[in-house]
Amino acid sequence: FEKYCEKNENVKYVYKNGDSGQQYLSIVYGTNFYKQRLFYPDYIVRFSDGRIGIYDTKSGNTVTNKDTYAKSNVLQEYIAAHSDLNLTGGILNKRSDGIYLFDKPEYTPELDEWARLSL
Repeated sequence: FEKYCEKNENVKYVYKNGDSGQQYLSIVYGTNFYKQRLFYPDYIVRFSDGRIGIYDTKSGNTVTNKDTYAKSNVLQEYIAAHSDLNLTGGILNKRSDGIYLFDKPEYTPELDEWARLSL
């Protein structure tokens, strides 16, 4: 994904987010107050048109992992709740023919629901 961003003239910069700690972007998710967890998306991207992208990468069996459903859904809720910030983003999956993005409200690993990123 970093190489894709480096080649994309619409990307101003890419930030690799951390996995833990207050200094990194995290989104709370979970079923209730006692089972809340923190989700740390992998990348923050600033586009030349002013949008800010929040992306999490998945590969192999993590695409179908139950946690990915929750993370994808909460990420889309976060983006919708902060519409004033001009956010975009979703779950990314690298395949042999390119990088694919899922950015819909209800996650599915069904490949025909994902969009191929293009430069």
